[in-house]
Amino acid sequence: MGLKLWRPRWFDGVALVVGAAAPDAAYAVTGLPIDIRSHAWHALGWFNLPLTVVVAVLIRRAAPYIVAHLPSGGRLAIRDYGVLATVRHPVMVTVCSALLAALSHQLWDSITHPYLLIGHPFYGNGTYLTAMHATAFAGLPWWRVIHLASELLGSAISIAVALRIGRRRLLVRWHGPAPIAPRRPLVFWPVAAAVWVALVAGAAALPRNDLINVAGSRLLIAVTVAVLAAAATVRWLAGPAKSILDDRRSHPAGVGNPIGD
Repeated sequence: MGLKLWRPRWFDGVALVVGAAAPDAAYAVTGLPIDIRSHAWHALGWFNLPLTVVVAVLIRRAAPYIVAHLPSGGRLAIRDYGVLATVRHPVMVTVCSALLAALSHQLWDSITHPYLLIGHPFYGNGTYLTAMHATAFAGLPWWRVIHLASELLGSAISIAVALRIGRRRLLVRWHGPAPIAPRRPLVFWPVAAAVWVALVAGAAALPRNDLINVAGSRLLIAVTVAVLAAAATVRWLAGPAKSILDDRRSHPAGVGNPIGD
């Protein structure tokens, strides 16, 4: 996301975020008769890119309905993210952002998870970074130390970037005000909960939930699908989000907003 702050018109922020996580989505099918080598270099084109593009489109469409049912977030200005539904980046901007984000994930995993070197399966185990398996301290190998340190640093940077975007209202500055989506909490949250429970129950029956990366991937996918389904249901029942301009035309000053806060 630092790239988005640096050159907001050069990068698709949604594609950067989704693309950075895309290689780990394949963990959800671990233990099944499906072998997705999502961390191999060739997966950039056939797995990570199409997955990122599809998920990014769905997130943009759902954004106003999701944030309408969340707290405002104070300095995070969460409601501003509804404007993502109005953003249309050039195709190549989205494609390049998705590829760059997924590639950064794979390259960093080659250091912090040296058994996931992106050349695999074409180059074999001999290409693994054996030096990263040497003991650093407390019995931990260097790759594990760097992995944990990078997770802490990455989390701190993510929080700092989110606060900067929220405090400075950068989304509004870049794209204008967010559209106003209908609020139907008695629809949104029951649908989200029902879909999430169904998916988690199904995931619990799958093999290899003893691995934290597998179980974590399945839980995150369940949350994502649940909120997307809830947003789609609200849109179907209550209608599309309105722009600020449309809302002002239909409800002059002094008249309450029937859509909700």
